[in-house]
Amino acid sequence: PEGTVLATRSSPPVAELVRMTDKVSENLHAELLLREVGRVERNAGTREAGLASLNAFLAQVGGPSADLRADFRIDDGSGLSRNTLVAPQLITRLLEFMYRAAARDSWIAMLPIGGEDGTLARRLGRPMSNGAASRPAEARAIHAKTGTLNRAIALSGYADNKNGGWLAFSIVVNDFAAPQSEVETWVDKIALALLE
Repeated sequence: PEGTVLATRSSPPVAELVRMTDKVSENLHAELLLREVGRVERNAGTREAGLASLNAFLAQVGGPSADLRADFRIDDGSGLSRNTLVAPQLITRLLEFMYRAAARDSWIAMLPIGGEDGTLARRLGRPMSNGAASRPAEARAIHAKTGTLNRAIALSGYADNKNGGWLAFSIVVNDFAAPQSEVETWVDKIALALLE
């Protein structure tokens, strides 16, 4: 209350922070956002409070009769913990739930766009004869979040199918022996095939 203000800085709106977190996979922001949810919803800015809120939300996504215990174990906000495990079917249910939400357009806009921005800026291309990857216009019909750890690759989001509209999908590959770049290429091929 006393003294001279030397500088002030206002945080960007939470929606902008979430968008940046999703687009470039900013793990520190993801951890802090989890704690912020705990602070707002449970008066405790801790990992445990954030996880309690997240678990309650995922129960809502899965429905009252869903047995979610087999679908996930979450230990952190970023997904970097080796103890964090989420089944693709739960991720797909989450994507379906968010697609039906009032904030659908804002939610989809937060996801990286294939071949265009964020963690998908250099993804979903087709190899050319000179070894470079082209960025087909169809790649922009994929809006998805990546997940990459040593021997684990994920791509989950939406494919704007030419005939059926928006499809929610989740592709998770783990414990593989092939080179990571090869697995990533196959994941991208599967995602692009969903557009047909």
